[in-house]
Amino acid sequence: MDADKSYKQKLDARREVKRKILDAAADLIKERGYANVTLDQIAERLHISKVSIYHHWTSKNEIIFDLHRIAYKIVIESLERIVKDNDTADIKLRRAIENHVSQVVVTGIGPMMPQQDWLVISRHKKEIVKLRDTYEEMLYKIITDGIDKGMFKKIDAKILIYTIIGAANYTWVWYSPKGSMSLKEIAERMADFLLSGIMTARPVKKKL
Repeated sequence: MDADKSYKQKLDARREVKRKILDAAADLIKERGYANVTLDQIAERLHISKVSIYHHWTSKNEIIFDLHRIAYKIVIESLERIVKDNDTADIKLRRAIENHVSQVVVTGIGPMMPQQDWLVISRHKKEIVKLRDTYEEMLYKIITDGIDKGMFKKIDAKILIYTIIGAANYTWVWYSPKGSMSLKEIAERMADFLLSGIMTARPVKKKL
């Protein structure tokens, strides 16, 4: 029993160190950009040796892959719940937009979502692209359902998806908690703007 307890404690400690490294990497990428962050800087931020990082990953790209995977898991799981609800397409799309904006800022995943330069060279490209496609396919389902039911104009769903994701992903760049609007208000306003251009009737508001 003591051996099992000791093993569990060591495993928990290892997971905690890994979490802190991921958090530090995410913070540094947000501050400096992916290309300007090194493993030395991550180690320095946590006051640990670079060897400690190599216990978990073999390179910076491996860390970025984990951050991408976590980021997509968060937004995919939340969007899945929205898609499964019985709301109409306009309400689902509003909730999806507001949710994405909020998740980008609150969870700190914003800097992880658009790292296309990293995707080009990563051996994990296929896995990340698959996660991205899963998310986009769910948005596509909401949008095409709205078009089929006459709620949305006959628009190019792909262009709308890229517009939504692009706008939401960069909220973290300019959002400030000290600003005149709360994050919730900003998310609602962005949903208003995006929906107003595609609705065949006045969009319906629904709080998250």
